[in-house]
Amino acid sequence: MKFQNQTTLVCGKRSIPATIVHRTMVDDIVGLNLKEIIREKERCRIQLQYSSNTVPFRGLYLAHYPHAYDSNHTTAVIGDFHQLLARRIVPCIDAPASVHKWKVTVLHPTGSTAYFSAKRAFLKTEKGYLKTIFREFTSAPYRLNFALLWDREYRVRKTQTKSGKTIVLRFPTKMSFTYTRFLSVASEIYDFFHAKFGAPFDSDHLDIIIGQHLDGGSLGGSLMILDHMHALETPRLRYFMALTWLQKSDYRMWKDAWFVDGLASYYAYFLDIPKEKWVNTSRSLYQLRQLSENPLLTVPFFHNPTEFDIVQEQRQTFKLKGPLLFHMLVQVLGQEAFDKAVKEVLYSKIYVDHKITDQISKFSPKHRHPKCFRVLVRALMQQSHLPLLKVNQIPGNKVQIHRETYNAPNEMNILWRPWKMDAFYTVPLFEADDHPGKPLKWLDQGVDNVIIDSRNLTLPLDPKGHGLYFVKYVDPRLARASNVANCDAQQRLCVPEGLNSVLCDGSCPSEHTFERLFDGTKHSWDEY
Repeated sequence: MKFQNQTTLVCGKRSIPATIVHRTMVDDIVGLNLKEIIREKERCRIQLQYSSNTVPFRGLYLAHYPHAYDSNHTTAVIGDFHQLLARRIVPCIDAPASVHKWKVTVLHPTGSTAYFSAKRAFLKTEKGYLKTIFREFTSAPYRLNFALLWDREYRVRKTQTKSGKTIVLRFPTKMSFTYTRFLSVASEIYDFFHAKFGAPFDSDHLDIIIGQHLDGGSLGGSLMILDHMHALETPRLRYFMALTWLQKSDYRMWKDAWFVDGLASYYAYFLDIPKEKWVNTSRSLYQLRQLSENPLLTVPFFHNPTEFDIVQEQRQTFKLKGPLLFHMLVQVLGQEAFDKAVKEVLYSKIYVDHKITDQISKFSPKHRHPKCFRVLVRALMQQSHLPLLKVNQIPGNKVQIHRETYNAPNEMNILWRPWKMDAFYTVPLFEADDHPGKPLKWLDQGVDNVIIDSRNLTLPLDPKGHGLYFVKYVDPRLARASNVANCDAQQRLCVPEGLNSVLCDGSCPSEHTFERLFDGTKHSWDEY
């Protein structure tokens, strides 16, 4: 059974009447099917109408709700900072009373393989909390408002930013995480956007609805939906999503199959894959066969939470400090994947010991180990005609990144998105193989220097242990004709023509920069 309802989204100076198809079948209870929105326009038409009377679209809010199998799911809440406080955002479709208190419009794309876990939990649960929750909206056209049904169960925390603004943060009370670790993060995010964009972030109070962690399926889906509707100017949307991901992600998210699945839609968006090849995030890895034509491309299922459960270890060791960098989650496997599974996993600040590695290597074929990740990345790279980057761990807590060709089996690789957005990197704290036989061409100039040449990039470890950088890649054909360029001590990196050697000991053109995240007021985002 399906419902069709009318609603209005307020986006920028545009009023968007949208006919949105709601599914109420059990097999699609997690969220809207992106395919219906993007590809089947005869059933879901979104038309842009300009209006000078609408409230400016000022932000993208992220909320969460508990999900099956100890996971969460992301809901993108669209609203205006000022109007959210006044509770006067354009109402959702015939929302229940609890949602009318908020009156924000929600876009809720499906969260990749969360679809499958939700389906299993729903079918297997007779009296569990999940079925009770879903009963509230699966029988009525309220599904886009799902996260906001929990408004009475939000706790409120306030914090002051460095610029003197008061931020109101609302936390779901049923989430188990440390509230205080988000306060400084929210302050930094607010101050950064206020300095970068000015007026849109000029309210005295700013509500940020946050949860325990963000998953790739919903973020990628939200990006694509919003971009498809031209709902928000692209640069601000990208930065907000990137910062939100970096600063509020939970370390254990890497173990979820959503994570790998969400990369498909996220990279498909940023790599400019044609819209007709965009995929439904709930089945994205299946549909990426259209891009890859590789029969090995399958959805990874991690049914048993203990298979990738290192939550206790990471809480004791890392205390959940610093951002999780999803771009660095790489699992590149060869044909003998099940014997060497995840021997080298690159992600931020989490050490995978031999016990976990051995445990992973014992996966049975029915689990469909994410060998597909290599195929996925290669498929996306081939679509955009980009190389892969091979990452080596080298002495001194540094990482060496080589530009390589597409097919580099049994090597660690990472996706680099040039021209679209700054690439994010973190330096891992665990030791990895040095890949014997391959020369390690780098020059040790201390933690304040970065060296890049035509073969590799060496990133120093952050003295505080964070190791988070922005790296802007410039096409050699667009770079200035120069064999050597110098960078200053603030981690600015010049990329000369041909990617020849660069030593950071001076100044360099502002459009070719290498800077850390929150190191001050300057950022290498001038092109936006």
